[in-house]
Amino acid sequence: NFVRMVSKKIEARGISTGIAAAVLGGASGLSSALSGFEPGLEFITSIEYVQNRNNNSLNSRNKNSQNGDDQGKTNSESCDIILGDRMVDETLRRVGSLPKVSLGMWNNLRNNKWKWNETHYAEDATVLSDAVFGNRELREADLQVDMRRVLTRNREVVLDLLRLTLPSFLLLQLITLLLTFSDAYLISTVNDNSVSLGNVDMSMNMLVDLSLSMSRADWVHLATDFGMELLTSIVLIGVGYISLALPAVRVILSERDNQLVEAIEAACEVAAEKQRGLKGSKETDRRARVVAVLGLLHVNGVAKKLVKR
Repeated sequence: NFVRMVSKKIEARGISTGIAAAVLGGASGLSSALSGFEPGLEFITSIEYVQNRNNNSLNSRNKNSQNGDDQGKTNSESCDIILGDRMVDETLRRVGSLPKVSLGMWNNLRNNKWKWNETHYAEDATVLSDAVFGNRELREADLQVDMRRVLTRNREVVLDLLRLTLPSFLLLQLITLLLTFSDAYLISTVNDNSVSLGNVDMSMNMLVDLSLSMSRADWVHLATDFGMELLTSIVLIGVGYISLALPAVRVILSERDNQLVEAIEAACEVAAEKQRGLKGSKETDRRARVVAVLGLLHVNGVAKKLVKR
């Protein structure tokens, strides 16, 4: 099924969309298989709730109609479902075009004469920070959530978080360990034609002896090498943050936050129109409600935009 899904995406949307579907779908499938969680359960639960409520409302309306009492009371108890998020195919297409998005953000930085605070980079860095920690001013007004507190609010949530992340992390570590050991084995085989635990123990003893006999210049040289490796790692992380992480934030968070806000406002208009249709009934004193079911990373961004509007 997974291979068929990726093949269909490639045929319909191109190779870049197919690769995005393979990476995201594979990661999600692996995480779900290892943790036992059902992806999208919050949305499935919401849809099932609406369907059950509408069925009950319809049955009640039919019963009232048979009794000659159809005053519109049960109409107010039905719910509408509105898909507010961007279509999956479009999101995958945008993810597949991340190199183009990254280049566009780089050009935006150049066009703004390298003024970071006026660029898309700064905008999306704020989006990412707000998504995780919440906007400071709105958080003080209790209009934002702090993901650190949400994910550690009780023992059950912490255990769920460990179930979701720990198996995938351990599997990746195991794969890395196996690859590292395989490389070491091949190098040792080329050099000695043999490898054994005794050789490993001998190597460890030689390492300890070497560290004890190192001079000050050796330690300085070792510290310099370590510093260069650390600096290289920091530079690579910075490049990855600018060229990959922030463009991904723009595609996966920023753009979808905007669409979700527009969809929520459209849902509010539908609810208001529905409320006006109840004028003259017994339910005019009830306020129409809109419930938005969002992924956790979208909550703060959507709330911030709605408050500003």
